Amino acid sequence: MAQKNILVVDDEEDIHWLMANILNKNGYKLSFVPNGHKALECLAKDSYHLVFLDLKMPQLNGIDTLREIKRVKPGVPIIIITGFAEVSSAVEAMKLGAYEYLEKPLDPQRVIFNTQRALERQGLQDEIDSLKAELKERFSLSRLMGSSRVVKQLEADINKVAPTNLTVIIQGETGVGKEIVARTIHGLSQRRDKPLFSVDCGAIPENLLESELFGYERGAFTGAEKKREGYLQLAHGGTLLLDEISNLPRHMQAKLLRALEQREIMPLGGKKAIPIDIRLIAISNLNLEKEVREGRFREDLYFRLSEFKLLIPSLRERKEDIPLLAQLFLEEAKKDIGKNVQGFSDQALQTLINYHWPGNGRELKNLVRRTTLVSKDIIEPKDLKLITLNSLTDRYYDQIVQLVEAGHPLREIMGEVEKNVVRETLKKAQGSRNKAAKILQIEPRTLYNKLKEHQIVV
Repeated sequence: MAQKNILVVDDEEDIHWLMANILNKNGYKLSFVPNGHKALECLAKDSYHLVFLDLKMPQLNGIDTLREIKRVKPGVPIIIITGFAEVSSAVEAMKLGAYEYLEKPLDPQRVIFNTQRALERQGLQDEIDSLKAELKERFSLSRLMGSSRVVKQLEADINKVAPTNLTVIIQGETGVGKEIVARTIHGLSQRRDKPLFSVDCGAIPENLLESELFGYERGAFTGAEKKREGYLQLAHGGTLLLDEISNLPRHMQAKLLRALEQREIMPLGGKKAIPIDIRLIAISNLNLEKEVREGRFREDLYFRLSEFKLLIPSLRERKEDIPLLAQLFLEEAKKDIGKNVQGFSDQALQTLINYHWPGNGRELKNLVRRTTLVSKDIIEPKDLKLITLNSLTDRYYDQIVQLVEAGHPLREIMGEVEKNVVRETLKKAQGSRNKAAKILQIEPRTLYNKLKEHQIVV
């Protein structure tokens, strides 16, 4: 993985020293400048993946620097560094497009956590920027997902729901592009010029989730030394994406339902309700109807959220798109890596089509990038190093036929396959979730969701 370049804009040497100690040992490359003018000079010359920006600086203050960075480098995420007295300015900075703000003295764990999340979002934003470049009069999924019948139907559904204020549930497996679709809905909506905030319900510790969503008043709990607006308030007038919404605890599900029904929130420690006007888009890689049936997700909240539902098809359900996507990803990889790989052999394309793609489009993109690096003129099957469905079905042909003849639907059969693969991989990893996730080439959080979905006890 390429090293990430981070720019720290602060006139305090102590902050430079602290940030270097926190982030250099985690593999990030840091550059330091003392003011906004120097920051803009650096951004004009070099490429940075993330900027830490102090609000209070000589010459050009943090807010003006933020505005200028957003004008010249709109895709670079910015984390504000602020003192206690500048919190109101930090909130203003969030509304101007800053990713997050951190108060001094800096907490190393929060610095690392927000750095990782901001860089992940920046990667996603790069994909969204690429999507926006393809937008003319209307949104087209063909450049990202292909031109199969199911993709065209998805595109039609997006164009129908985007201009409305309907709440949307987006479901689909990991790597199919759920958040890209969600952000596209916002981009085509009447709220596109208003704030868009995304909250990963699976990444925030449960004891912090309520305060992150609803905010809190000063003195609401130990350590609440100042008022903080939650994402439901920050997204006022715009759109809030709740990713992995199935991870919301049940008491939080009830509070969210109340907020959506009454269109107001009560921050922790608050005495007066605050009106909100948001469009909510909920994202899940689990089947929420199943979660409702099994008592893990509130039925009333599900019905409130499901004014419009989108199911993003897996890559194995639209295999006719694989050759086109593989070629598109190859062209991107050639530019990024600087290699002139001509293309795929017919046998290599057939290998890609036969593969089961548990990681969907994201897995295909990563495979093509990795293969581009090691291949010569033409990509051959040996370069891909994939176990194809042909080899798997030959091995388990009788069992699969029996399941089909018994009337089991394809999704159920694939679910059983996935369940067994996860269970066997955990055995191989001697119960280590992190090791198993690495073997499966998925995120640990994704593995956790698979364990929960298939009720596998480690």
